[in-house]
Amino acid sequence: MRSRFPQRSAVYSAKIAMAIGLMTPLVLASCMSGLYQKLTLGNRCIDEGKYDQAIEAFSGAIALAPGDPAGYFGRAIAYSAKQKYQFAIADYTRVIELAPSPQPYFCRGVCYAHLEDFDKAIADFTKAIQYNNQDPLAYCYRGEAYRSKGELDEAIRDFTRAIEINPDLAPAFMGRGIAHSRDGEYQLAIDDYSRVIEIDPENADAYNGRGFDRLKMNEVDLALPDINHALDLDPENAPAWDSRAVYYSMTGRYDLAIQDSTKAIEIDPTIAEHIYNRARSYAAIGEKDSAIADLRRVLELDPDYEGASELLAELGG
Repeated sequence: MRSRFPQRSAVYSAKIAMAIGLMTPLVLASCMSGLYQKLTLGNRCIDEGKYDQAIEAFSGAIALAPGDPAGYFGRAIAYSAKQKYQFAIADYTRVIELAPSPQPYFCRGVCYAHLEDFDKAIADFTKAIQYNNQDPLAYCYRGEAYRSKGELDEAIRDFTRAIEINPDLAPAFMGRGIAHSRDGEYQLAIDDYSRVIEIDPENADAYNGRGFDRLKMNEVDLALPDINHALDLDPENAPAWDSRAVYYSMTGRYDLAIQDSTKAIEIDPTIAEHIYNRARSYAAIGEKDSAIADLRRVLELDPDYEGASELLAELGG
């Protein structure tokens, strides 16, 4: 599955009016003509995707009022959009020092999650929840961090709490479905993916997740329509191509499996699972050299990938 931490969360897409709202009345009264204009310019640049210009505008606001959090908050959002997470973390930290509230803790947690520092992400999401225990996004994102750590019970608990607060929050159902799948509870996962599809019928990942878990339950005939629909919705969805490759492999059509695995690898050559699945298909039709080459690539990406060393030794590689 793709990353469950989008580059721009619902918080990022909000207007910087929230950040402007952090300004003190004194600053607003004394600096309206300069500071407010720079913050407004930064906001407009964010909306237009002009992140470098936004950073420049917010830096100008900080120069005018270094003790006010609004410029730091806006600049952090721009840095986050550019995936400069360490810079964003520094600015969110400054916001927290000046005006602690749930928003900068949440946003900093998202940055830590992108950097795969999940313990710090969880700590920040927890702090945001302490400020507001009715925010479903904070529970949802903390659930994603727990899931990424492999702490599935905690993840499911947080996703469930997010759903209790907002029964139409598709990412919470999606995250819980992935956690259930990894826990071997495939029917529960399928139920959650189905709910995502009810809420968001264009969600290719949900169709693919449901189809792949149906493969795991040997519901082969039900799996293929879901996987095909995922590819109709998103032809660049590498996991869906890999899922269909698994389907073809399970039904003995290894040439088609190799074709689909190859497409998945072309889209994202960094996922060891896709390369491993192609290696198994090559091995099944006796193309040992190709299988060995793929297995070596798998072990370069993940030296501990389960089954890869054993299959490589079996093939004489």
